[in-house]
Amino acid sequence: MLTLNVENRHSPMVWGRQGFVLSASGEKTRSLKIEDDVDASPVWREKQNTAVGEYIEVHEREVISPSMVSLYKLFGAYIGNGLHEPGEGQQPNILDIGCGIGRRLPLYIRMLKHEVNYVGLDAINIHPERDYLFLCSRFETLMKVPELEKQFDVFIFGTSLDHFEDLDEVARTVKYLAAPRAKVFFWIGLHDMELAAIEEGASRLGEMFKSAKLFNIALRSLSFIFWTFPRVALSLIRHRYQLQHGQEIDKFHFWYFTDRDIPGVMAKFGELSDITYVTGGGSVFTTCRVTE
Repeated sequence: MLTLNVENRHSPMVWGRQGFVLSASGEKTRSLKIEDDVDASPVWREKQNTAVGEYIEVHEREVISPSMVSLYKLFGAYIGNGLHEPGEGQQPNILDIGCGIGRRLPLYIRMLKHEVNYVGLDAINIHPERDYLFLCSRFETLMKVPELEKQFDVFIFGTSLDHFEDLDEVARTVKYLAAPRAKVFFWIGLHDMELAAIEEGASRLGEMFKSAKLFNIALRSLSFIFWTFPRVALSLIRHRYQLQHGQEIDKFHFWYFTDRDIPGVMAKFGELSDITYVTGGGSVFTTCRVTE
């Protein structure tokens, strides 16, 4: 992996489908680390470090539940459908912000790899050598790389938007990097109480009816009424209180979006052209056309 320091550079960078080249050395690499002298906030660094263990499980080892695999595939199909709408260009340059730490392409992009010029970006420097072009950098740092200005036709935020501290800065970076008529695809987790209750309730009811024996179903029903339901209800009430008072719900995210937040967040990036709710998944897929 080569390193480009935007504050202390001596030559331009060239890039294409085959990789990145720093003109001074002539070396070509499929992975490039971009850094500057502006340090990230301590809170951001703490959240990133906390999340590494989970990323190793999901991105590297791919220890993923069947329901989550289905969501990845749905998001991939959603992206594919958006890329093949009338008027869209062929072989677009795609930047996937928060692609993860795995060596392989993310599950949601694998079906598209022969039709797009894909570049993954992540700030965590694990597995620099990958099966795809990889930028190891904070997303906001790319605004200091003029060679990338107006270069990308598509941006992907696959559950990564809520990990950014300043959404306005993220939107400015997208607009700097965006080619004319660029699109942004988002997969956003929602924290609305009714969605959380539906998801939790469906899961608990499913557990009750796993057994074919009537006695076991009746026993689990009683357990649900007198033990599980009060505990789940208390957890949901606490979750609602945290949302209403702007409290931190976990150690990984800066934002906890609800359905009513989506239009305002999307407006930062451009014109909202599609919103698709994922049934039972507590998520929403959205598409924006980038505007100035």
